[in-house]
Order: sequence, then structure tokens, then C-alpha cells
Amino acid sequence: MKDQKELLLTENDVFAVYRLPNEEDFFIILQNSKKMNPFDKTCYKKQGFVIFPYDKNKNEPVFIQVDKVFKNIDFSFKTNIVYKNNDIEKQDYIKRLNEFITAIKLGFRKIVLSRTKSVPNNNTDIYRLFRALDKKYKNAFVFLVNHPGVGTWMGATPETLLSTKNKITRTIALAGTQYVDNPDDTLWEDKEIEEQKSVMDFIEKILKDNNITFVANGPNIKIAARNDKKSLVHLATDYTFQSPKSIFNLISQLHPTPAVSGFPKKASIAFINKNEGYDREYYTGYLGPINIDEQDKIDLFVNLRSMKVFKNNFLLFLGGGLNSQSIPEKEWEETQNKAKTLEEVINSLK
Repeated sequence: MKDQKELLLTENDVFAVYRLPNEEDFFIILQNSKKMNPFDKTCYKKQGFVIFPYDKNKNEPVFIQVDKVFKNIDFSFKTNIVYKNNDIEKQDYIKRLNEFITAIKLGFRKIVLSRTKSVPNNNTDIYRLFRALDKKYKNAFVFLVNHPGVGTWMGATPETLLSTKNKITRTIALAGTQYVDNPDDTLWEDKEIEEQKSVMDFIEKILKDNNITFVANGPNIKIAARNDKKSLVHLATDYTFQSPKSIFNLISQLHPTPAVSGFPKKASIAFINKNEGYDREYYTGYLGPINIDEQDKIDLFVNLRSMKVFKNNFLLFLGGGLNSQSIPEKEWEETQNKAKTLEEVINSLK
């Protein structure tokens, strides 16, 4: 680790800042060049950070190699890139929700629709924002990632795609969302139970197809975010198993899970690409460190509760799983509640 008082970072630098769930330390990794290093199976033996898109046919998977690593030091970040597009309005999103729900009744078990929402960036101190997210969402993966070819992504995601340590691997089936007063009193509707079960079925089939013996724990309530009055909670089932020989192949089969796409997987991805109306880019992709503090330690998370950082705006990405029981107005409110994860922290710094 390097000793330095403060790092001055801009949109031209290649870096990742992150803090793993329920840990105290945060790390900053720097890549000296602006090269777009491709991400492939050889990267799992290297030291670095991956940011993988939702659809690799539209955006490049990028591996940030480690040239320098810093631990728990102050930094500043400024970008001059301006956000110029418009958000999707409520009436347009409701119309799209109805179209997706109609499609579900014709053959999908589940499908995910997402949108964006912009929040003004009034010269926000990004370091303070990162530390505020770090403090507020201890059980989330908190990150700030920048590459000139990718943009600046920031968030606090509750969902592990896959983590490996000491030859034990873990993944999670997470779906269903509520914003509640008391997590212990949460009552789940059939819609939410079915939504989460579709993710469980998908993961369990992949593990069985790969002859992986696993232990499942759940469904349980997972608290994704909490404020003074409310908690954002999900249904989650944890899976643990001996690490397979090819982590790369397993992740390639898992991503994107029905938690961010739908079921059946291929048909839902095709429908989303045709009808969602915008490019998700790296939202609902995955990201995380590889071999940073020890070899064969991998921590990859689904890129949720995230936003792109611009000079004038924060562009929040929001989505929700739909099935035949979905009610459009409730689905809109779910995305509004998910936005609060980031909005409340941004507004607290004004």
C-alpha cells in the first residue's frame, strides 16, 4: 500500500474506489494508462477490478489493472462531463409497464423493466458522498469507478453476484422489494414470492447442471438500506459451495440472472433490448475487485442502486421485476423508493 495524504482524481483517470460489505476499510486502485483492458478468463489470475456491462454486445467489459493501491486515504473527484438527455416521465414509464405486463401474460414468468432519473449535482463533494454511502449502507458494496471509456459509476449495491474466498464460493438469489417500517413485520405478497423463486430456480438449475453441490439458506429478509424511519428490504436466498474449476464459465452462465433480466432468460433479454427504450450500459452488469488483498479472493456484485456521475447531474438507474400480478402504479412507486437509497444521501450533503 502507498502512503499519500490525498488523491486528486478527474474524469481522465482510470480508478476504482470500493468498500466491501460490513468492512471498515476502503481501497483505491489506480491504472496508470487509459487503456481499455478487455476482461476475460485470464483476469481471474491477475490483480484488478472488473466492470462488466449488462449486455456485452453493446458495451465493452473492462478490467482495471492495478498499478497502485491505496487504503483509507482522502481523495477528490471532479468531472467536466455534462448530462444532456431527458428522463423517462411517469406516464411513459406506466405505458411501458403495461406493455411489459401484457407480454408476461403471453409467455414470460418474469421480466425486468428499468428507467433513469436525474438528480441535480450542485457541486457535490464526491469524497463526502462516498463516505456518506459508506457510513449509511454498511451491508452494501459501496463503489466509485471511472474510466474514460465507461464513464463514472457510483452506488451502494446489496446484491452479490459471486464471491470466492478460501475455495468457498457464494452467490445469492435476491428479488422482491418493500419499503417498510419494521423489517421483522414484512408481509410478502404472492407476486414478490414468485419473483424471488424464479431467481432461485434459475440459480439452482445452473449449479445442478454444473454438478455443483450447494447449501441453500433462505428465503430470508435482507435489509438493503435503512434510514431513520424506513428500511428497504428484499427476499434473499444464499448459496454456498466448493469453488468450481472455472469461475469464469459459472459467472458467464449466471449473468444476467432473472433478478435483472427475466425468465426465460434469453427471451426476456431479447424483449428488454427491443422494448425498454434505452441502453442500460453498465447498470445491471456486475463489478468488483479481484485478488486485491489476497490471491483467489473474488468479490463481484450486481450493479444496482447505482448512478452515473456528471458535472450537472447524477443519473440514477432504477428497475423492478414484473410478473402477471404486477400493478403498474405500484411498480412506479417501487422505483421511486429505490431511488431514495441514493437521493437521501445526495440531499443530506447540500
